[in-house]
Amino acid sequence: MRRLLTAAVATVIVTSGLSAQTVYNTFGPGNSFNCCTGWTISSGASSIETSYTQAYAFLYGGAAGAALAQIRLAAGFVGGSGELDVTLLDGTDIGTASMLEAWSIPNPSPDFGGSQPIYVLTSVTPVSLNTGDTYWVQLSTPEAMTAWWAWNWNDQGIMGNGAYSEDDGATWLARTDATMPAFAVDVGVVPEPGTMTLLATGLVGLVGISRRRKRA
Repeated sequence: MRRLLTAAVATVIVTSGLSAQTVYNTFGPGNSFNCCTGWTISSGASSIETSYTQAYAFLYGGAAGAALAQIRLAAGFVGGSGELDVTLLDGTDIGTASMLEAWSIPNPSPDFGGSQPIYVLTSVTPVSLNTGDTYWVQLSTPEAMTAWWAWNWNDQGIMGNGAYSEDDGATWLARTDATMPAFAVDVGVVPEPGTMTLLATGLVGLVGISRRRKRA
């Protein structure tokens, strides 16, 4: 009886949890991306002596109110010292968009153009995405540091809208029909209520079978 109940309860717990569904993706097959070309992210104190903050937009067309699960992106370290800051914003205009969540990727990290990982940034703040809204993924590095990073391009020829800033986000210059960097957005998916009812019914059935066997 204990073995049947344990298996049934485990099925309910695992199945009722959130599973990730990709709602935007510029990676190629097998999470491929352009290894050696990307958009510059730097501080004014870096070796190139110019501050670059990059932001790229995606239009959310999934289910209303879906919870953000994670953002995946490909980026590499070029030189200097300093973290890579990633921010998700909501708004049609990057200049007035509202911050929803932020993450930091520490330095040192794998060099750009080398054996780069795909960074998985898990959401820890309750963020719900609204159907039809424009969202921005923004990459920057602290102006007080000397870091120079690069956000890898996609290798699928995917174009889109972006913007860049040379003054730490105070003003922005638009990029239209630009090569999109490599990133993906995943949301959490909850099973349909009918599925949960079916699982619960199955659990009761297993308990009933176990009791009948015990009485026999």
